[in-house]
Amino acid sequence: MIKLTDLLSEIGDGSSKPYKWKALSKSKMKIGEGHSYFYKFTTDNGIEYDAEFYYSVIDGKKGKLLYLFEFAPSDAFDGGDDGNPLVTGEGAPLRIMSTIVQILKDFIGKNPTAAIEYSAGKNFSGDTRRAKLYMAYIKRLLPSNYKVRPKGDDVLIQPK
Repeated sequence: MIKLTDLLSEIGDGSSKPYKWKALSKSKMKIGEGHSYFYKFTTDNGIEYDAEFYYSVIDGKKGKLLYLFEFAPSDAFDGGDDGNPLVTGEGAPLRIMSTIVQILKDFIGKNPTAAIEYSAGKNFSGDTRRAKLYMAYIKRLLPSNYKVRPKGDDVLIQPK
């Protein structure tokens, strides 16, 4: 018998098995000085996801090493459905978040001095629930030498 306390303990503890993911080679943008790091994974239901860390040229000119992070089903990047990446009807948000944390850890390992900023989707203006959930989950599972904090409507992950 599963107890409610068992379910609550599992949320955010990182025990959900991540999907198999792969890092693609760093790409350079044709315009400007930007570049991106791309990652891909596919859920058990065959939904492909893309995750991208895009170098912020504007912040780079200010002397800051900042990457803007986003992830979504692949068709959202191709101009398709731009829905909430965790509301897929699959019932697998913990596995998706576990995969995203693994991807964040890989990126941080390759770019230990970089800061990462992301924005969580909103259901309505002023809705910060998803951002708070992501922040709590990521804060709990990232290496201890990183801090996670709100930055306006966004979340910032940076070395301490």
